[in-house]
This record gives sequence, structure tokens and C-alpha cells, in this order.
Amino acid sequence: MMYDDPWKLKKVLNGSDAGIMSRLLLLKDMAEKLLVDVVVITTMTKNESSWSYVLWTHLMHTLVFKRCGSSRSYVFIGNWVKDFVSRRSLKSSDEVAFHWDPYARRFRFSVLVRAPHAWSQIFVPVNENNIHWYLAVYDMHEGQMIWLDSKPDPNKMETKEFNIRKLAMYIEEMRQDNSFYEDETTVRSKISRFGDPKFIEAGQQKVDDTTRMRIALDLVIKPYNTKQGVILKAAGKNYKNIEEKNKNLVKK
Repeated sequence: MMYDDPWKLKKVLNGSDAGIMSRLLLLKDMAEKLLVDVVVITTMTKNESSWSYVLWTHLMHTLVFKRCGSSRSYVFIGNWVKDFVSRRSLKSSDEVAFHWDPYARRFRFSVLVRAPHAWSQIFVPVNENNIHWYLAVYDMHEGQMIWLDSKPDPNKMETKEFNIRKLAMYIEEMRQDNSFYEDETTVRSKISRFGDPKFIEAGQQKVDDTTRMRIALDLVIKPYNTKQGVILKAAGKNYKNIEEKNKNLVKK
């Protein structure tokens, strides 16, 4: 049985889609083949120039689907930037998709592929009174704040949640700088507007020299480390120097 991909309307976002234009532009042929008939059948007639329609991910959102008279192209406007670009941290070169759900009578929306430069999560280790550490995670894809703690104190939960929100505001301000982006028109995610921080209790892990070495190796060899080649080359050179010194010591 052949697989029928339901995500037939796909688009790789450009700078204007994920920037300040406040709309998602769809080419005429694509929109008329995959969207217009569905919208017309369920809402108005083809004589109308725009239709309000509901899309959903795990939340409901309303966008306006509009035909542009001059270019004869189509756009999604309305809350495109607020509910999709900002909330889902969409960037230029991300691939998004829609498909019509005939049972729910809604369009579904999904981010199929994230561009390599897109930030997915920000991890912030937080020290508590120079005694205890917990981890704050800001998930840009899901629009969520999470913190993991191996020793949660019920009396300090509210304070930690407050601190995580303060961190969110700091990170949001930091990410306003254009140096973080290839395209200066990219819409900055409003991290401080993410939902209430979600607490996850993490198990305790015994830390010894073996654990530290494993963490260090993970940090070096994982593909997201852009300095991987430089570090491995320097490590190899240092290893050869140590070997040479050991040989000299044996000779003496």
C-alpha cells in the first residue's frame, strides 16, 4: 500500500514570511490546487476576496486566508506572526506544512524541518545558594519553559519559578541583538510570554571522573559543536606531545 503524505501544502519560509511582513505568502498554483476549493466549499464563494479560517496545532488559531488582487497570489494574514512565527520560533528556511482535516473541519499546521541555524532549545544551569544546581530549559519550538531539579524543595518552588521567568526576560532581551540572526528582519521570539514553567523531577546522578569525562566528550564530539574539528586537532597534537614526553622519560 502506497503511503499518501497528508502534508501536501508545504513551504520553505523566506525572510519576509518569517519577518516583519506579517503574512505567509503562497503561490497561486499551490494555493488554488490545495486550499481554495476547501475554503470555498466550507465558507464562502470564489467571489469573496478573503476568508477567515481556523488552523490548529495543539491549540486553535484563527488566520485570514486572502487573495491578493495585484499579484494573484494568496496569503495567510491576521495573527500569523503572533501565533505562528513568534510562538513557534519560525525562521527563514524552516519548512512548514498544512493539511485539511475533513473530520475536524480544520486545517492542521506543522513545522516539518527546522533550518540548521534555528535555535531549538536554550539550556541554563542555575545555582542555588552555592549549594544546589537545577536546569532551566527554554523550548523555542513548543513555546515552553521547563526546569529539571533532582532535589525539589516545596518551599522554594515559587521562588524558582520566579527566577526562571526573570531569566526568560534576560534571554529575550539578549536575543534582540541582530548578531544572533542571519536575517535582521527575523521576528524575535517572546520567551517571556511562554506558558507557566513546567517542573520535572530529575533523578540524582553520581558524579565522578568517569562521568565528567563522558560529559566532556559529549560536548566535544556532538555535531552541534561547530568547533569540533579545531578541538579534536588540538587534542591530537597535545596527545602526541604527551607521548613524546613519556618516551623521553623512559629513555632517561
